[in-house]
Amino acid sequence: MKLRQSLRGMLVVVTLVLSGGVLQANGPSLSWQMPKTVRMDGGMIVSDVRAGTPAAGQMNCATAKVDPAPLAGHTVRLSVRVRGEDVVGDSGLKFMLSWTDDATGVTTYPEPYYPGKVRPTGTFGWTNLVFTVSWRGTAVRGATLYLGLQRASGRVFFDLSSLKVSTCEDVFPYVNENLICPYDDLVARRPVLRGAMSSAPLRVTEDDIRTLASWGGRLYRYQMHAALSQFRARHPGFGLPDRDAPREAWRRFDRLWLDEALDHLVTNVLPWARQYGLMVVVDMHQVPGGFFKAFGAQSVFGRPEFAEDFLDAWRHAATRLKGNHDVIYGYDLMNEPQQQHPGKWSYWTLQERAAREIRRIDPVTPIVFAANEANAPEAFRYLSPIDLTNVIYQVHFYRDNAYTHGRWASAEAARTYPDGAFNKEYLRRLMVHVRRFQQKHKARIFCGEFSACGWAPGADQWIADVIDIMEDYGWDWTFHAFREAPMWSVEHVYDGMFRGAKAVPSSDNPRMRALKEGLKRGLKPAAPTRDRRVSRATPGSTRFRSDRKELQ
Repeated sequence: MKLRQSLRGMLVVVTLVLSGGVLQANGPSLSWQMPKTVRMDGGMIVSDVRAGTPAAGQMNCATAKVDPAPLAGHTVRLSVRVRGEDVVGDSGLKFMLSWTDDATGVTTYPEPYYPGKVRPTGTFGWTNLVFTVSWRGTAVRGATLYLGLQRASGRVFFDLSSLKVSTCEDVFPYVNENLICPYDDLVARRPVLRGAMSSAPLRVTEDDIRTLASWGGRLYRYQMHAALSQFRARHPGFGLPDRDAPREAWRRFDRLWLDEALDHLVTNVLPWARQYGLMVVVDMHQVPGGFFKAFGAQSVFGRPEFAEDFLDAWRHAATRLKGNHDVIYGYDLMNEPQQQHPGKWSYWTLQERAAREIRRIDPVTPIVFAANEANAPEAFRYLSPIDLTNVIYQVHFYRDNAYTHGRWASAEAARTYPDGAFNKEYLRRLMVHVRRFQQKHKARIFCGEFSACGWAPGADQWIADVIDIMEDYGWDWTFHAFREAPMWSVEHVYDGMFRGAKAVPSSDNPRMRALKEGLKRGLKPAAPTRDRRVSRATPGSTRFRSDRKELQ
């Protein structure tokens, strides 16, 4: 390996060659850019950050551009050996390949470590790091490799002689490439449905359903999870088990919160939905083996016993809920799976198995299948359809995430929508892989979550534009969320345009109006009365029925 370091110590060229699908020594070069905290030392990249310094709160990585052409259209595997000394921090070790999708213009930053897979910390010996990214189904405009520390102190040593970037077999199944998704009349004749996400399951009230229906909502995504603070209040002394607790402790915890959520659904929510003319998405928002805010769906990929518990949870739920297909839109298998590593199960194979288990119990109720990368629209580029009748495919849309989640601390730093290239056409471009999947497989698409927070300037226009695009494509959708967190609530406004501003109750505001206008697209105008007075619509009346022609 040849090393060349510039006079300023900021540029290092490491020569690598693509041989047999693997980038190795002696060939075209990678040029490493390094901040002052990173250096080259005897064939190693060393990130050295002192605790308590400003650098400890920043990214301290060597970066290099990678030519994506030899790897285009494949799943890419990256590996390197690393050791560390006294690594401490919120983020820690960073080994990542970012890349830009030519079809969307989106740059993806797929961290190789996800919740549930622990980053090496403290002092540790030589460890082999491996992760994959999928470039299947897209052209890649550019890629950047990162080695170092981020928001952490300590020292890490990356052995460049071990660095490999290669093509490999697909981590996720690529099957049913030419499948046309089969739907019977239960789904094929169903009109486009619009609605919102629920609050925590046991907080759902009849007034929630009634109010959403009065706004024009016809779809309600009922999220089932433990709602940990409420769970502890109901069960003093019994809460989330320790991460490494025995399986039986997790099974007891999971079955308890799941049964409570199902009890409320069967006893109250489904009857209310029937009364007010809504359909319900049954959302397994938390999977067995992990509280969703802690490490969520990822636990089922790395621990086979939790995967089996996940399947058992759906067998249990389907047994309780079968026979309600008149009011249940579908069984929403898994909320926002995020998987970068192969395992016994993948996000796809585990959902496929769950769908078939459900079908043995309930052959009628539709299935809602989640895309990877937290239901990201980009993940549809490698999503395979499942060969079962009445499977609906789910996307979530928060783009750009920094805007939708209001990730700024002052009004001066606020991002505004629309602003230059950040506009409706940009949002439409971000949905291109979902649209291609829909058209190729004739699939029904459900956007289970989309939203922009209450303090984001122009959030009302963002909401209206996203709804416009989904309406153009004939997607069902549920806004996130109705009477859940104040930051998403359209019944609140904020006294400032920054994170930390105060939420104030509101009965009318631009975000609320944007949502209501979207919900009302499915309602027929009320028939004129003889005395020309406006009739008072009631749930179930003609005025509240969705127009079936919208799917044509």
